[in-house]
Amino acid sequence: YGEIKLKKIMFFSSLIFLVIPASAQFIVIFQKKLKFKLLGFIEFFSTFCISLFTIILIYLGKGIMSFVIAQLVGAILRSFLFFFFVGKENYPIFYFNIFECKNIINFGFFQLGEKIVNYLSSNIDIILISKFLGLYYTGIYQISLQIILFPIQKLNPIISKVALPSISFIKED
Repeated sequence: YGEIKLKKIMFFSSLIFLVIPASAQFIVIFQKKLKFKLLGFIEFFSTFCISLFTIILIYLGKGIMSFVIAQLVGAILRSFLFFFFVGKENYPIFYFNIFECKNIINFGFFQLGEKIVNYLSSNIDIILISKFLGLYYTGIYQISLQIILFPIQKLNPIISKVALPSISFIKED
C-alpha cells in the first residue's frame, strides 16, 4: 500500500505466523481425544488474556500496536498452554529423512499453488479497491464485509470442531 506506518505493524503481525503453527498439532490431539472442555478453556483463557492485555496497552497509549502486540502475546500464551496440557506422550520429536520428503513436497507444492490461487481470487476485490480508491474506502469495505461474514465465521469453526471428531469417534464404535 506504500504506507510507512504499516511497516512496523506488518513486522510484528508476521511474527504471529511463526507462533501459531506451534499449537496446531496439539489442537488436533485435543479434538481427536474429544477433550473439548480443556480446548475451550484454553481458547477462552487466551482470548480473555488478549482482551485484557489489549485494554492495558491501549490505556498505556500504545495505539494500534496494542492490538498487534496483544495478538502476538496471546498466540504465545495459547501455544504454551497447549504444550503444557497435552502431555509428554504427545510432544513432537525431531525426525528427518530427505527421501521420505519427496511425496510431501510434491503434495505441498500443489497445496501451495491452490492456496495462492484461492487467496488471490477471494481477495481480488480488496486489492482492486485499495489500488484504485485508496485505504479509506478499503477500510470501509473491509468493515462492511466483516460485519456480513461475522456470523458464518463464528459458527462454522464451532460446528466443524465438534462434528468431525464426534463422527469419527462414532464410526470407530
